[in-house]
Amino acid sequence: MAHAHLKTAVPADKAELTESPKQLALSFTESLEPSFSKAELKNADGHIIPAGKPALDPKDKPTLIVPVSTTLDKGQYEVDWTALSVDGHKTQGKYTFTVK
Repeated sequence: MAHAHLKTAVPADKAELTESPKQLALSFTESLEPSFSKAELKNADGHIIPAGKPALDPKDKPTLIVPVSTTLDKGQYEVDWTALSVDGHKTQGKYTFTVK
């Protein structure tokens, strides 16, 4: 049985952006259970930034889309994600990006 590992992310790990992203897009190696998969966005102080409801990309089922509900200020942000693959295995991780 396989686990859903993070394959790619937009914004990418350690990315330096010139403007606030409108969404997070996390692509995994396996299809996800959307009800039990999520991504939280935190600022440098560890406070959670409000985000929209995560949903699977209808064109790419292993991709979780999370709308960013607010314009992010300049600074470093952390994405903490949890993914539950359709075979029932849970994985989690984190990465950072910066808005310049």
